[in-house]
Amino acid sequence: MSLPDDPKTPRCRAFDSGYGRLKKSRKQEKRVADTLGGKVIRGSGTGHREAGVGMGDYGAKGDIRQEDFLIEAKRTDANSLRIEGYWLVKITSEAAAVGKHPALSIELGGMPGLVEKDWVMLPASILRRLLKGIK
Repeated sequence: MSLPDDPKTPRCRAFDSGYGRLKKSRKQEKRVADTLGGKVIRGSGTGHREAGVGMGDYGAKGDIRQEDFLIEAKRTDANSLRIEGYWLVKITSEAAAVGKHPALSIELGGMPGLVEKDWVMLPASILRRLLKGIK
């Protein structure tokens, strides 16, 4: 009989400390994709792509593909999130590689119910173009 810590033994999700976090992230990606009329990129966040394997849909590396945007999704259960410059560099270069605009979607799980759950960050130059189109 082997113990649950034995790497050769399949472990149930109850022993996986990251399972709840992963489930919440997938739920966020699906919700944002549905809201923005996009599609969750299969295999996003797997880490295999860092080595050039499993590029997902259309070779895009973000989390959500939308008609005009490639979106990186980040979330936390807390009421604050530290934005990493690396995320912005990563999504900007990946979006440029597939001819889309970059965006960063964030979810702050610790916010009161009066505040919308999902927020999206855009470069100011893109927001300016969108605002000109509204006028």
